[in-house]
Amino acid sequence: DVMKGKVEEDMTKINVLDSLRVKEQVIKGATDAAVAIMRIDDMIAAAPSKQPQGQEQGMPQGYPPMG
Repeated sequence: DVMKGKVEEDMTKINVLDSLRVKEQVIKGATDAAVAIMRIDDMIAAAPSKQPQGQEQGMPQGYPPMG
């Protein structure tokens, strides 16, 4: 309660109620965020590894460098 400067444990005492629709939307938003993070993590894990230093990208081993 901003006016009284205290935190109320039971919000129903001060007539603050959340509808089911709001709670469902919050859970859906949190789920969407978690799924997005997991997809990004999967993409990072599946990315090809980096080439060793000194090897030109796209050139098979054993061929001399062009240029």
